[in-house]
Amino acid sequence: MTTGLSVLELIDQVTHHEERTPAMFDLLVETLSALNASTKNYQTYLQAFQLRLAALFGYAPNFDACGQCGKPVLIGNGERQVAFQIVRGAVFCTKCCTPNDSSLHNSDQSIAFTTLSVQGLQIVRRLVHAQLSSLSTLEFDARVGNEMNELLRLYLRYHFDGLKPLKSAEFFQQQHISTM
Repeated sequence: MTTGLSVLELIDQVTHHEERTPAMFDLLVETLSALNASTKNYQTYLQAFQLRLAALFGYAPNFDACGQCGKPVLIGNGERQVAFQIVRGAVFCTKCCTPNDSSLHNSDQSIAFTTLSVQGLQIVRRLVHAQLSSLSTLEFDARVGNEMNELLRLYLRYHFDGLKPLKSAEFFQQQHISTM
């Protein structure tokens, strides 16, 4: 229920009332249908929805090719994390930007970078490319989930002016913490 409410709340924030957007409606129906059929891993549906919603508005992030040189960003060369530039919405290969690069810590918004673990990169790639109905089998630990939530929060807030935190998601987190 919380995930469905978060999806609806996000749509409410990024659209104008009575605006007709068939592609967004199709994404909404597909997301809610897949969510309804699922019995676990609900947060992945919100994350996938956020990525696909950004793409509908022309802000599709690129997790496959380097945002600088355009070469595929390969995993398995011993890296533990990759750099992701919020403004360009792209990962960077280690030749163009290493995760411990000083530019990652620069407060200049025009080059704002964050890091993403290799496992987070693998998961986010699947969220972008997989059928929504297959996401219930996608499992990852809470650290990676938090990392992806933060990445998406930063990315969406940069590209959607005035985007506010989702009240439904905050409520769920408060309830989840109080039951632990």
